[in-house]
Amino acid sequence: MFMQKILNVWMDEEKEIDEGKFWKEVDYDRQFTRPVEYYEKINRLHKD
Repeated sequence: MFMQKILNVWMDEEKEIDEGKFWKEVDYDRQFTRPVEYYEKINRLHKD
């Protein structure tokens, strides 16, 4: 439930989150070892 709330907050902030990538990380209990940008569909960290 907590993770769903975080996902909702990010989406409310108009971040286009790749939900598959997000839930894969959560399922393996690696919760947030990466910045939010990793979970976005358009990865801002690797912008040319």
